[in-house]
Amino acid sequence: MSGCNLTRGCAEDDCGMFRITRLYWVDAGQPTLQLDDPKTDGAYQRCTLDPVCAARTVRGYMNKFIDKDCNGDGTVDCMDYAASHFLSGYSCSAPLDNDYAKTMRSCLAQVAGLAINKS
Repeated sequence: MSGCNLTRGCAEDDCGMFRITRLYWVDAGQPTLQLDDPKTDGAYQRCTLDPVCAARTVRGYMNKFIDKDCNGDGTVDCMDYAASHFLSGYSCSAPLDNDYAKTMRSCLAQVAGLAINKS
């Protein structure tokens, strides 16, 4: 979402490299840093600005919508997860932003190329 910018802070209504909103964090189960409490002020920001906690948040969110076939092609795959992340798991059947979809397809092609080259 941010081009893997680890220094990205909070802007508008989202935080961190994955641009996680407070509602997304809540849907993900409100993960926190060790010894933090989700009810304390700043817990959301502290988690979403930490790469490990932010990744845990994304995994929690994806697990909530794990069976969501956003594009209706009969298969739940990376593009469905990308749509859930970008549009929300509740409205992921809407069309993806063209730039975001192009970036995802390019990334998936690179990963597929790496897998083929390692075989």
